Amino acid sequence: HARDTFAWNVTPLNALIDNLQKSEICGHVTHAHSYLGASADGIIRNHKHHIDEDPGVLEIKCPFSINKTLVTGRSPIDLAKEDNNFCLEYTEEGKVRLKRTSPYYMQVQGEMAIKNYTWAHFVVWTAADVNNLYIEEICFDQDLWENRMLPKLQSVYSTVLVPEILIRNIQQTL
Repeated sequence: HARDTFAWNVTPLNALIDNLQKSEICGHVTHAHSYLGASADGIIRNHKHHIDEDPGVLEIKCPFSINKTLVTGRSPIDLAKEDNNFCLEYTEEGKVRLKRTSPYYMQVQGEMAIKNYTWAHFVVWTAADVNNLYIEEICFDQDLWENRMLPKLQSVYSTVLVPEILIRNIQQTL
């Protein structure tokens, strides 16, 4: 089963990545908070809407299943309509977007903060016959980062990770 999932994710991504002008895959650690790092699926440079601007983050998701139900033949738009557990939603204006409460939204915001980028493309690809690609440009939310995300990450670091590094309690309980 793991081999099927691997093939599912890798095969279509080569063409998708080329189409998005992805230029590199990299990880990054922030200087301001050296204990925070991010590894986006890629960095987008010279995108047609951002020529001669700073690069953006590329984050790609290829959902195989939702709650153990295969979604391989359904489009991202159909999934947003039909499944409340999916990461995309319809807004009151009738537009599809990444849920602002989704862990993927927080992931993209964190990647942008750590890399000091102002925009990202969040991509969802499925094996549906039509409309199988969804791309959303997401702007960095400084308020979300500074007032919600960073304080939580700092708290986890200081109350969980640092004590574990010093005491090694988790390994003893395994």
